[in-house]
Parts: sequence; C-alpha cells; structure tokens
Amino acid sequence: MLIENKIVLPEAVGRAKSNKINQEFGQKDFTKNNELLETFGKIKPKRPPKGFKKVVRKEELIVEPDENINVVYEATPLVAGSMWIETGRMTGGSRNILDLSKSGKRDGVKKFGSVSFFGVDPDNTAVTKHIDIHLGGLIYIDNPIFYAEDNSNWRIQLKGETVDGKKLTTISKPHLGQNGGFVDKVLLFTKTDDTNFKLEIIDSDDMDKLIENSSDWAKGGKGGNGRAYGII
Repeated sequence: MLIENKIVLPEAVGRAKSNKINQEFGQKDFTKNNELLETFGKIKPKRPPKGFKKVVRKEELIVEPDENINVVYEATPLVAGSMWIETGRMTGGSRNILDLSKSGKRDGVKKFGSVSFFGVDPDNTAVTKHIDIHLGGLIYIDNPIFYAEDNSNWRIQLKGETVDGKKLTTISKPHLGQNGGFVDKVLLFTKTDDTNFKLEIIDSDDMDKLIENSSDWAKGGKGGNGRAYGII
C-alpha cells in the first residue's frame, strides 16, 4: 500500500538511486576543503581561563536607607590562607552568631578547629578576642570571639558597627519574611592582620568548589558532625 500510494520507493528503485548517488559523490575532492582550512584554520574549543576553579560566587549586599537589602552576585578569587565555614541556620535573635569549633574530624582523623584561624588558643576558654570585619567596603568594629560556657563551644558574634553607626546585624537579621543574610551560606574569612578580617558571603552551591580548593578541611566537633570548614 505504501508503494502503491508512492509514500515509499520500491526496494530496487531505492537501491538504484543510492548507487547513483555513490557513483556521483563517492569520490570526494578535498581541494576546496583544504582552501578553507588554509584561510580560516581549524576551530579549536576555547579552554577555561587558568585558575577558573579558584573562583566562587559571592554576594554583595547593598543596604538601602529603609534597610531593604539588594543582593548583587560577583565572582571572587579564592586567596590562599583564607578560611571558609558553612553557617547553617546561625543563632541569636539577629541570626548573627556563628558556632566555631575547638577541633574537628574528617575520615576518622582529628583536625584543627575553626577557632584557631582567628589566632585563638582553643584551650584557653577564658579569653575573648575582638576583631574587625571588613565587608562590602565597610569596617564593622568589635566582633567578639568567645567561649560560650552554656553551650560548651566557641562562637563569633557578628555584631560590629561602623564609625558612623551602620550595624552588621542589619545584614544578618531576618527581614520581611526573608532569611538573614548569613543563613545557609558559606562565610569566607581572609586575615589582614591579627584583628582585621575580610568577610565574603559565598553561595552554598559553591561548597564542592571550596572543598576541592582546600589544603585541608573538616567538620567541627569530636565526632566530626558539625559545620564544615576548610583552609584554602
């Protein structure tokens, strides 16, 4: 029925047409092809730029006069010696308290604690260290790192203020039904000196890239079940 209605060709006719095509075009002339190659060259796939794996996405938070926060995403390079730590839900009414660890563990091996990055002796629980946080071109002064006896862990309270009264808690606290700016993110700290640290807020989707570029990383707590952190 298909043949009678000329929907398909009979097998013999189809074979004859194929043979004719093969005879006419079977011998390929590469002259024109070579001319094109000499003129334009071969197309090569573009390689990613060197160091592309050491770039992550950070959030630039712009605080408006009415305290609304606009988020702008930018690429930022990973600097050797910086430390990243996942935040989870944070604690405190302003979601500005981040738990640090005295020690950590990965694959059954005991590791350094995240609090050591800030120059704090993890065994000296009587000490409180105050640091300044550099974020978004502003310096937020006086953010304490302390040992919380009730919780039996080290913490950093991101509550600093600029000289003209801008508060870091404006970024951290939940607002209009939205999570605070530090919740479920990764915070990247880069040390400038003993009391000054640059802070960048990294999208949690880049966690694998942070781990890949870490010289060492772990999870906090004796059992290694706490927040992940690492040194670039």
